Amino acid sequence: MNKKLILICVLVQFLAVVRSELNTDSCSANGECNENLNTHFGAPTTEILTREGEEKEIEPQTTNSTHEVKMKLISIDNSERNRILILSYKRIAYIGPQSFSNMINLEYLDLSYNELTSVSSPSWNNMTSLKSLYLESNLIHSIDSTALNRLVSLERLNLSNNSLTVIERTTFANLTNLDLLDLSCNKLTRLDQYLFNSLRNLTYLDLSDNKIDFVEPMTFVELTSLKILFFRNNLIRSVHLFTFAGLNYLTDLSLQSNKINHIEEGSLEMLESLRDLDLSRNEITQLNATMFNGLKTLETLRLDSNQLSEIPAAAFSAVSATLQGVDLADNRITRVDKNAFDGLSELMEVFLSNNQIDSLDGEVFNKIPHLISLDLSNNLLEEFRSDMVKDLKELSLLYLFKNKFAPSKDLEQELKLNQKLSDLRLYEEIH
Repeated sequence: MNKKLILICVLVQFLAVVRSELNTDSCSANGECNENLNTHFGAPTTEILTREGEEKEIEPQTTNSTHEVKMKLISIDNSERNRILILSYKRIAYIGPQSFSNMINLEYLDLSYNELTSVSSPSWNNMTSLKSLYLESNLIHSIDSTALNRLVSLERLNLSNNSLTVIERTTFANLTNLDLLDLSCNKLTRLDQYLFNSLRNLTYLDLSDNKIDFVEPMTFVELTSLKILFFRNNLIRSVHLFTFAGLNYLTDLSLQSNKINHIEEGSLEMLESLRDLDLSRNEITQLNATMFNGLKTLETLRLDSNQLSEIPAAAFSAVSATLQGVDLADNRITRVDKNAFDGLSELMEVFLSNNQIDSLDGEVFNKIPHLISLDLSNNLLEEFRSDMVKDLKELSLLYLFKNKFAPSKDLEQELKLNQKLSDLRLYEEIH
């Protein structure tokens, strides 16, 4: 491989990393999608888009003569020209059928933050070398079912922050090399059961911030390479038996901010490689010993901001050999069974803040030999004794502030006998 081609490959990878850093979430913090604030401009003509030569600024023609748009057409030289084209923030509303007809070597195309309303077939016909296509933050409401068929080399496709309500079954049929697909921040309500059937090389899928209330069984069954699935901020109420069938290599699953109140027994068993599971901000009311069956590699579990009232005995027994952190904060927990954490030999972090716990068995935490962080702040505890954590030789963080008991100097001194306890908070900090 010659030096120029290596340079191009490195640059494409660098641009992908930069985008991931800058656009990790195209939605605002409150879960609403950012609005597109661009105004109307026409598209450059074919002649402008296919020019060759050294890097230069070109003033394209537009369909509106009262406006001018400047774009940069990047080309390394005549042999490696037109590998990377960035047309973001140009207020482009339309792409003609021949706009990219001569750009057969193009590998990276950024059309984000424009005013495109649809993706049609002729526009992409000759782009068989394209690996990255960024269309996020436009006004796209429809994609022709065959529009992407010729993009057989495509590896990254970002359609986030648009207005898609439905995607037809065959839309991704030829994208067999696709590695990353971002459909977050649209208006999707359902997914065709066969929509992803050709995407066997996909490793990252983001469906967050849509209006999906149900996933057909076996929808993901062909995504045999998928490692990361984000399904945040939708309207899912139940997780059914075959919802996640086929996702044997999934490592990260986020179902945060749905309306989940029921997880069918056995529905998570196929996720045998899962390490991180986020069920926070749902409506889960109870845990049981079989809920997490099959999660043989689970390390972190988020259940904060649900409606749990108690942690029963052996609640996490199915993941006892691997679980390292569990977040149970911001629930309605009044009771923690004395055997709730039995057998959790790898557990290092337990967060129980902002609940309604008024008492604890003296040995409930002493059964967690490698516990490092324990947060019991903002509960209703009437008593806490140093012997409740006497066996926790690795404990370095303990938060007990905002409870009913009055912390004493004796308690503080006794707790500080554990030399690793570097972050002890018995009192609420006042700033």
